[in-house]
Amino acid sequence: LKALLKQQNFNQLMPLSATRVQSDESHTTIPVNQIIEGDELIIFGGSVLPVDGILLDNKAELNESVLTGEFISVNKIFHEKLLSGSTNNGASFTMQATSRVNNSRLWQLMQLQKDSDNVNNNPMTQADRWSQWYLIGLFLICALCGIYWWFVDPSQVFTIVLSLLVVTCPCALSLATPTALASAIAELTDSGLMIRNKEALTQLAKVDEIFFDKTGTLTSAKMQLQDSFLLESTENKQTTRLSQTDIITLAANLESLSNHPVAEAFKTLNRPKLTLTEHQQVPSCGISAMWQGDLYQIAKLEFVSGSSEDNLYPPEYTQKANQLTVWLSKNHIPIALFCLSDQVNPSATQAVKRLNALHIQLNMLSSDSAAACNTIGESLEIN
Repeated sequence: LKALLKQQNFNQLMPLSATRVQSDESHTTIPVNQIIEGDELIIFGGSVLPVDGILLDNKAELNESVLTGEFISVNKIFHEKLLSGSTNNGASFTMQATSRVNNSRLWQLMQLQKDSDNVNNNPMTQADRWSQWYLIGLFLICALCGIYWWFVDPSQVFTIVLSLLVVTCPCALSLATPTALASAIAELTDSGLMIRNKEALTQLAKVDEIFFDKTGTLTSAKMQLQDSFLLESTENKQTTRLSQTDIITLAANLESLSNHPVAEAFKTLNRPKLTLTEHQQVPSCGISAMWQGDLYQIAKLEFVSGSSEDNLYPPEYTQKANQLTVWLSKNHIPIALFCLSDQVNPSATQAVKRLNALHIQLNMLSSDSAAACNTIGESLEIN
């Protein structure tokens, strides 16, 4: 039952409806199971893609963490392939469906989850095979015992053979083992692991090498604000009226309407609410808004200032491998720099220590830079 509930929670990823563009350019809402190849769909901000397709707009920003485990958004361009299960982290865009729901990547993932929960359809375990031979041996022993007591004391044959069967009943081996497997698989499902073959559980004791995904497994997959720098300019005094607290409050308010993973680092700061106007999110670029008559933007340096010059970094700033930098500008002039990073998962530290104590070889897989991987590896003592 627990495994079934986990499967139902996973199925909630699939949207119930989608917006289709008709031939007369009108929009209509349809159930996702009515989507066919070639349909033109509108994907609104924060929505999950119901089917696979290709992008018809120039840009899109997607979170593919359900499929890849990487929580940093991926930028897509015109005619690039889109996968169902991805979440639109930017503005609305139009896509063309290239599959039906029951042939999409998200559907395949749901089927994989379903197969992992269906333990009865998996191959016979080692315990099942042992119980077969155990029963054969038990019946032979009971037969020999019965024959022996038939000649010694026939009145005791039934009692002794029955006692032998009760004492040596294989229920613990034949019934308790599948129950334990079902419970283990449900617990693993709760932890985000899908078991396609229950035979794999019996092989875990033989494992001598383990490969970990970095983002979301060894790390928390949640950006946190590590440091902030107030920039001073000799050419203008944009920062003379702003303090360290002011720039963080501004950043938190700018990011408040965004569902980008970077925005989550500012949403948890609980800063005072500011009255922003003309608040807008530019796909694959950043966020801008007006406050007290000035234009404020937060994003990568190229968006906020139109430049990527290294001399804008403050002298006290030190680049770290696993760090992401976000800039705040006022009227297109950078005024602050924020340093964000993904933190090591607290449970990963304990797990790695226990595995190292068992002398199991540990490896880390990631699409991040080697420097970023080395930083996490060193902190966790993964070679």
